Parts: sequence; structure tokens; C-alpha cells
Amino acid sequence: MTEPETYRSSLDRAKGRPWPIRLLAALGSVKMAATLIALVLAVVVAATWYERDFGRHAAGIFIYEAPWFGLIFIVMAGCVAAAALMRWPWKRQHLGFVTVHAGLITVIIGFLLSPGRLDGSLVCVPGKESHLIELPYDRLDLVVGEAREGVVIDPVVFAGPPSLPRYLMWPLWPLPPAGITPVDLPLFSAGGVTVRCTAVALTAETGLGFAPAPAGNVGTQAVRIRILAAIPTAPDSAEPVEDRWLTATGDKSHIQVGGLLDLSLGTTASQALAEDFAKPDGGTAGRLLVYRAGQRHVVDLATVVAGKEFALSDELALRWSRVVLHPRIERTLGSLLEDSDAPLLPILEMEIGSGPAAQRTWRRHATAAWLVQEAAAAGECEFLFEHPELLKGGGKQGMLAQVLIGPGNRLTTRWLSRSKGFLGSSHLLGNQAKETALIDLVGNTGGPMRLILEETWIPQAEPAPTVVQMLPDAADRLAQRWLHIEARRGDQVASAWLARGPHASERTTLRLGDSEALISYRRAQYDLRQKHGFSIRLDEFMAGTDPGGTQKASFRSDVTVVPNTGPTRSTTISMNEPLEVAGVSLYQTSYQPELDDQGRPTGRFISELTAATDPGRGAKYVGSALVVLGTILIFWFRPRRKE
Repeated sequence: MTEPETYRSSLDRAKGRPWPIRLLAALGSVKMAATLIALVLAVVVAATWYERDFGRHAAGIFIYEAPWFGLIFIVMAGCVAAAALMRWPWKRQHLGFVTVHAGLITVIIGFLLSPGRLDGSLVCVPGKESHLIELPYDRLDLVVGEAREGVVIDPVVFAGPPSLPRYLMWPLWPLPPAGITPVDLPLFSAGGVTVRCTAVALTAETGLGFAPAPAGNVGTQAVRIRILAAIPTAPDSAEPVEDRWLTATGDKSHIQVGGLLDLSLGTTASQALAEDFAKPDGGTAGRLLVYRAGQRHVVDLATVVAGKEFALSDELALRWSRVVLHPRIERTLGSLLEDSDAPLLPILEMEIGSGPAAQRTWRRHATAAWLVQEAAAAGECEFLFEHPELLKGGGKQGMLAQVLIGPGNRLTTRWLSRSKGFLGSSHLLGNQAKETALIDLVGNTGGPMRLILEETWIPQAEPAPTVVQMLPDAADRLAQRWLHIEARRGDQVASAWLARGPHASERTTLRLGDSEALISYRRAQYDLRQKHGFSIRLDEFMAGTDPGGTQKASFRSDVTVVPNTGPTRSTTISMNEPLEVAGVSLYQTSYQPELDDQGRPTGRFISELTAATDPGRGAKYVGSALVVLGTILIFWFRPRRKE
């Protein structure tokens, strides 16, 4: 009877042999294999949490496609090869063992080839041919005269999430919140213009907001107003219902939101005006307060006859003509009309006379009860118009937040209800780069709803994205990505923020002396028609529901494959049935309603497909087949006792 060969480990086979053989045996040992498998398992578990927090694209860049992760698999391939080589010379009974190890090495090679794969989104509009795949990274283009230049960049690489080791240290070293990341990245040059990226915001709101200007920079004065709604018994349940920026200059000093919310930001150089603003008194028919050269004058419209001159001092007089309680601005006529449905608050039309009575010059003015405007020049008047229509309320619905910047950057905010009138006021001192206050508007003591005004005051601000914390899947659909671009030509410098949305792009023109630089920012694209010779036409998208329910349970796109040459063919792409065309796999991913030019649903749907290629797919298939074959051979050629 012949005993079969007993198992001998790689380390046992290397005893007494030269050190290179002992090193090879250590690499091919079971302990090394178990250590590498445990390491890969630990990395994959950590990567799952990392992907949850930062998204698949970031996990691919910093983990799965990182050189160190590939090195683990290279060492693993060496371990597999060493285990097989330590059995040399191979016998018939080793055939299955060697085949399995050859398959594992082939699978690892396929994995190492995969980072060059295509992975993007193909948006298919009904009835149109689609061939441009949107990639997870970006493209910038520069045009200066006849010169053109473009570059593909991935901001996630140089301004994105932390490395995996840094991420794992968060219990001891908390991660910073998402923000604007300063960078210094040269992009391209064309026509004598050099462009670089100086800052990145990966997840921010769609509109450009404001941030404190760097020390030494002169910025604008900006106030952010957020209206939060909460259940009185659960203050932590506050959810934003409105979010707006107001600036002292430009077109953002007065904002109306749907006729229910009125926001205004005014300025004054008068300390007396700022104090009166916090404690308003509209009298019975309205009061006008006039401030000039340190003097304060009060005009009670109930006692001053309209159209008649009223002397404020030897050098100053007033003639008021009318109060328009519900003004509607008729821009074509350049006048104010009374309209009971108009959302604006009272406006006073008047004339101000300056100089001695015999030589007085008159100027027309219109001052609103909802906005204070600083005097245009020294020696001119500032006005504060108060009216009971605003201060006492009158049964209408809506809220008002009126903000005033006073001397020394002191910010005064007063809030009013159209139904209840004046409700209160508060102050921010303006002695910090950024201050925030929470103000109870209504419902702080009871009732079904509590409204909170969150006010952020930046005395010296510059345009900047408003960064938001957002889960990766929501960020891909809702958030904007912002780049701060700086263009330079000689000693001429210009800069701007550019936004790139989920399926949107932006372009801007920067003026540099007598030349212009046109810069566009969009997602990078991959052309199926150019690279693979076909496009996809969406004929119809269908969404199935659960029996007896309304929850979408299945998605299907009926499409036509349109090759550059040759006949077309119709087919279907569903959730579990991808389409393979010219080496590209198309998977059904999502859908969205189609909208017309007015933003109204058309009744049809846009289908979103994932387009992917994998250069390592063939190696993975071959390797997997070899592993299966080797397992069969191990069973077939296993040692048997001979009697």
C-alpha cells in the first residue's frame, strides 16, 4: 500500500535552503495570505463607510484606484505565485493547485487594469439621439481671440475628501466641515493669458453668496437672512423655508418672496436715525423724520397739510404731495399707481427745499416705509418714513424683516407682521468678521408653528459660494461645484467664480485691459459616436409600479441603437438587463420628468443610463474560469491511496 504525499507548507519546504528560497517561502506562506486577505477585508469595510460619507467617485480616487491599494494586490499576486513556485517541480497532482493560483493572478491583473475604465452618465431625451457621456470629472476651456485651450481636471483630487488613514482618525482628530478649499493650480495659457484655479467648493448652493473678505481687501456689506420653521416643543426640528442674501449696493437691497416675505437692507450715517429705526412711531397718518447736519426734524403728516410748504429750519423746507398706501410701480409711465393688491408698502412723494426762503431750490423725492437709503453726498438729507399701515398691521398675511446698517457697522433688524404690525428689533455690533443671531419672529410661546429668523452679518464681504453639508448622492443631483478662476495678462488680473451643476455649465468673460478671456466650465464628456461609432435614441421610458401600489418598482427604456454606418436596431434596457454595444455596457440607472421651456412637465420622462467599459473585464472572466477549472482539477487529481 502506497501512502499519498502529505501536505507540506511553503516554510517547511524552504528549511535548509538558500535565503532567496526562504524569502520566497515566507511570501507564499499561509500566514502571509491570511494577513493580506484580512487587510483587504478591513480596507473594503472602511471603504464602505468612506463611500457613504464622500461618494463612489471619491472612494475610487482615494482607495480603490490609489497606488497603495494596487500594491496590496501586487503583493497578493506575488504571494499566490510564490506558493505555486514553492511546489516546483510540479506533478500531476499539482495541476489543479497551479491552475487555481494562475486564475487568481489573472483576476488580480484584471483588477489592476480596471482603473482606466469608463464610468459616466448618459442622459437620454425622448426622440433625440444621445451620445455624450457626462464623466465624474470636469473640463475648463479658454478662448482668447483666435487662441483656444482646454484642460480636464478633477477637483476632488486636489480639494476633496481626506485620505483613508486621516478619515479613520476622526474619533481622535475630528474632520473639518465642508468648506472653500484654497488651492494654487495652474490650468492653461492661451493668447498671452494665463489661467489658474485659486479655490474650490465641491458642494455649495446654486446661487453665489458671500464670505468674509481677506484682511486688507475692501468688500461690500452683506446680510444673510434665513427663515426657519420649527415645532415650538421641538426647537431642533427647525427647517429652512427661505434663504436670501441682502447687500447694501446693487440689486439685492430689497427682495420680495411670493408676496409673503419682504426683506430690505438700508444704510445710514445718522446715529439718531438708527435709534429711531429700532423704536418706530408712525403716528395716525404717518411720520417723516428728516436728518441733516446732525439735526433731526419730525413731520407729522396728520398736522401738515399736503401741498403746503412746511419749514424745518431757516435753510430747509418740505412739501409733501401724497402717500401711496399700496403702490404699484408703473415703469413705462415712470409713476406710482394705487393698487390694493400690490405687495409694496407705503411710499411718500414729496419735495425738499434747500437754502434761504427767497433762494430756495426744490428737489423731488420718494421715500419708502420699507427701505432707508443713505444720503448720496455730505450735507444732504436722510429720511425715515414710518406709517401705521406698516407698524400696526391690517389683517393681511406676510412677514417683513427690515435691516439697517448704522454708524460703526452696527446692524439693527426689526421684524413686522402684515397682520400684527411691529413685533420687535435687535442689534449686531459689527465688530467681528462674521456674526450670527437667532430671532424669534412668531410662535415662541405657543401655537402650531415657530418662525425663527437667522441673521448673518458680514461687514466686509466678497462673493463666494455658500457651502452646504450634503450626502454624496444628493450632492450629485442638487449641489453646485464652484471654482474660483484667476486670469492674468501682464499686470492685468481678473477673477470670477464659475459653477458647474449636475447637468449644467457656466461661462464668463474676464476683461484684461483691451482683451477679453472667455472661460467655460462644465462636466468632461466622452463621445460614444466618435469613440465607439454609435448613439442611443430613447423611444420611450416606462416605470412599473408594485401591484396595487404607486411605488416605482421597475424601470425600462425602449431605445434604438443608431450606428454611424449600417442599420439601426431596437432593444430594451431594464434594471437587470444592460445593453452591450461595441464594448460599452449601458445600465438603467434613474429617470426624471421632462420639462418644457416654461418648466412644466410634458408627460414624458428622461432616462439616465450609466455607461461603462472595463479594460480588465476579460482578464477577470478568464481568471474566474481558471479558478473554477482548477477547483475541478484539484478534486479530479486528488491523491488516492493505492492498495
